[in-house]
Amino acid sequence: MKTMIENDFVFRAGPKMAAVLGINEALVLGMVDYWINKNRENNINYKNGRYWTFNSIKKWRERYFYFWSERTVKRIFESLEEKGILIVGNFNKVGFDRTKWYSIDYDKFNEIVDEKSELFNKYEVENIRENMEISMTNCHDAYCQDGEMHCDRLSSCNVTTCHNANGQIVTTNTNNNTTKTTFITQQPGKMVVAIETKGILKEFLGYSYTDSYASKVINILMSKEKGCDYLREKIELTKNRNVDNKCAFLMAALQSDYKSVNGSTKIDNYGARKNRNKFINFEQTVYKYSKEELDEMIRKKNQF
Repeated sequence: MKTMIENDFVFRAGPKMAAVLGINEALVLGMVDYWINKNRENNINYKNGRYWTFNSIKKWRERYFYFWSERTVKRIFESLEEKGILIVGNFNKVGFDRTKWYSIDYDKFNEIVDEKSELFNKYEVENIRENMEISMTNCHDAYCQDGEMHCDRLSSCNVTTCHNANGQIVTTNTNNNTTKTTFITQQPGKMVVAIETKGILKEFLGYSYTDSYASKVINILMSKEKGCDYLREKIELTKNRNVDNKCAFLMAALQSDYKSVNGSTKIDNYGARKNRNKFINFEQTVYKYSKEELDEMIRKKNQF
């Protein structure tokens, strides 16, 4: 295992960066950023006032992201393009070559950081850009990218910029002779899931989205030890059902783990149809009460 750790390629994506973009996007953007910086150091692939790197989705996946499917890698790159963080170009010498060239709009990245800064009420974000820097200056046996695109895996890489012994980021501010140190110790993986979940729900629910609803969804995901892929699966089920109350159906699908079988949702369709109207105002009627209040209402209802 020690040999594998020493010889494997080292990814660099800090928890703050992952919290802003999602862990998948952070890993991909970090890799693109690494190659852009390598090309800047070698003064190659400079076009239209910026440095670029390039590869096909297939090659990105084969060389660096082989733990994902090609479809997943493509989706992540497209997500970064849609956010405006990845700039796409075409500087291929042959017309039929569809290889994409990528550069990073760091201004757009910082803009997204500013927009999401309120989500980091316990964390400082002014140094988040620094967490993108991939410091692998002692790489050996590497086929680095050049003008003819001969890039391949790197081995024996040593990360030269470390934080504390636990891998936690430490930010220290000094003001009026007072030093304040902030440690990211509250399980950044869960923070990433929470922030990504809110983004997914906002996109799906639109004006129906509320932070309280998102908090309930996050609690379900955490209790079931599920991630955002589970949420996306249930959202697809909800879309396919074409229900009137998306919030209520999605909540039930998450809680009861509805499954799709041959394009239909595996639940008691008769029962669901029969009780459909009862759930139209589900969020307004049930979720506005605490557990204690609901228990008290049930107790009074059962009194003779």
